Amino acid sequence: YTALTGRAPFEARHRPELYRSIRGARYPLPPQLSPCARALIAHMLDPDPAARPSLAG
Repeated sequence: YTALTGRAPFEARHRPELYRSIRGARYPLPPQLSPCARALIAHMLDPDPAARPSLAG
């Protein structure tokens, strides 16, 4: 996310607010991102760790 947007995906003033954003997968997607980049980000930032891409074969 940061490499594509130049920002962190989750920002908040208080930790509980930050955790809610992470658990809810709430992050801004700039309009200039391609559909492939959007799909990659959504897959990598999925709140369910089992649903994220893995390096394991």
